[in-house]
Amino acid sequence: MCKRAQNNENCEDTLLKLARTYSKDSRNLKSLQKLKFGKETVEHCLVSSFVEKASVISKWNNLKLNDELLTLDRFFKLDQAASTVTEPNIPVDNLEGVVDVHQHKKPHFFDDVQFLVKTNLIYSIIGLQNSTGSGSVDHVIKQDETGLLIKKEGEWIPVKKLREALTWNSEEGELESREKSTERWNYFKDGLVPIDRYYHHINADKENFPQQNVKLQPVLKLSDDEMSALLTRARQYNGLTLDNSQDPQKQNCVIQLITNPHSLKYEGMKGNLNAQWGVHVGIRMIFPDGTVYSTGFGLPHAEDSTKGGGNMHFLQTFNGQPMTMDHVELRPHCGRITTNIPVKEDRANAILDQLNKYRASSLRFNLLKQNCAQLGCHVLEAVTGIKLNIQVPLSTWIHRALPDIKNVPVIGKFLEWSQRKITAIKASIAGVIPQVVKAIFTFIGNIVFFVPKKMGVLLRNLLVWSLGGSMGTNPTKTKESKSENTNIKPEDDLGSLSHMNSFQVLLKSWTDENASKIQHSSLFIKWQLEQNSTDVHEYKGQPNMHILPPDSDSANLYSETRKEEFKKLFAA
Repeated sequence: MCKRAQNNENCEDTLLKLARTYSKDSRNLKSLQKLKFGKETVEHCLVSSFVEKASVISKWNNLKLNDELLTLDRFFKLDQAASTVTEPNIPVDNLEGVVDVHQHKKPHFFDDVQFLVKTNLIYSIIGLQNSTGSGSVDHVIKQDETGLLIKKEGEWIPVKKLREALTWNSEEGELESREKSTERWNYFKDGLVPIDRYYHHINADKENFPQQNVKLQPVLKLSDDEMSALLTRARQYNGLTLDNSQDPQKQNCVIQLITNPHSLKYEGMKGNLNAQWGVHVGIRMIFPDGTVYSTGFGLPHAEDSTKGGGNMHFLQTFNGQPMTMDHVELRPHCGRITTNIPVKEDRANAILDQLNKYRASSLRFNLLKQNCAQLGCHVLEAVTGIKLNIQVPLSTWIHRALPDIKNVPVIGKFLEWSQRKITAIKASIAGVIPQVVKAIFTFIGNIVFFVPKKMGVLLRNLLVWSLGGSMGTNPTKTKESKSENTNIKPEDDLGSLSHMNSFQVLLKSWTDENASKIQHSSLFIKWQLEQNSTDVHEYKGQPNMHILPPDSDSANLYSETRKEEFKKLFAA
């Protein structure tokens, strides 16, 4: 806050009264940001300071942390007056009644809170706290006379020291070392560790390149009891598998396939559109000792930032890779669908090895042709042998996204009745027409509609081209991948696993009939909902990976109820 603002109590009190009219929802803060003041005015300083602090505290409060500690009336005092806690090692979310911000001085408390929120570390910490039974202890936020402490490489370190050593790269959304910008930090099972979620090939040949980033790294550890409960749930899977065995104990690993469908609030006219909106597919591998790997298909910032034409060219092709810690793991959701499949350890290792090869060589990513859903199908095939076809023609996707006839206002019921009658008449006629006559009409139809079909292909490809389908970055060239290869071959012990393709761009020919087809997640979700070992987890206001099966009657009720709701949504 500027000095002029600090000395103007009347202006501060006025703004505080204004602040009380706003809820904790950070969206309402945009109203304050729109207020027009000169940059050198007292009002501008106060509003800027308020918005910055309010944004941090709003996010903190949304996580249900320290609701009594961080209140609107104390925004302007938090960076000058905070508390000294007499009892050490108290979890941050249990400080109610212990801290009095008006009594003692602890100048780094708000700065620590701001650092954790700004760098998104708070979401990782709370998420890991909630994901296992021991998480609240293993990842507790502690306090001492220096301020907050968080776990770093197995030990609790003052956040003050982290603020001095690390900096937030807001452009890339990464926490990096001040002295070595190529050293990225993330919060996993051992706390804050120098592990990058991505393998940056461009830096791989540089001196002192962190070799731990070449391969996927574990993010969490389950206890023996938690692993046992997870295996029990996974062994309820009743679908196809390549590891069928007389002894289920040999299937001592679990593969989890995860999706997060969008909100169910869009019903009626918008219901079908909601179901056809793309959903990310994540992958987890859990080994016998409880070690958890989380991954998914993602794009390093260096690739995404090269996008020409901005967001309008979203059909460009990039170099993607399996990332360490899937990017949706700790995000809010409206019901996380998790399918548990038991596998033998040698197969789980083979899948992990193959994903590491994809990470080292990179995979071409395209929103239509090769996306996260396709990688999920790739792993599904490696586990079960199921070649799940999720390719949908553009015309079919549009048709499925349109409202059901019955939901059309006023005339919906009449249109639905008419459709049933026409369908019945067509079925009755088709039943009496000889096959020879049908074949003749089919042949004639193919001739008559040949040119219109080709024109349709051309028009669809023109749309693909206009959205960047002929654009793309250069494929990554590494020791593990050669540009002349058309496919990245799987491990021999994964059998006849279908290839993930290596290609330059989506659209190479105007007559390509597959360029506009979509690898769509809705069909993947539909398969998930048909499996006995699928659970749906509820988001309760705080990040949670939801690795473990539901452990209460209410959680099981939510899972079954939500599954039925999703089945109706993804029935098409």
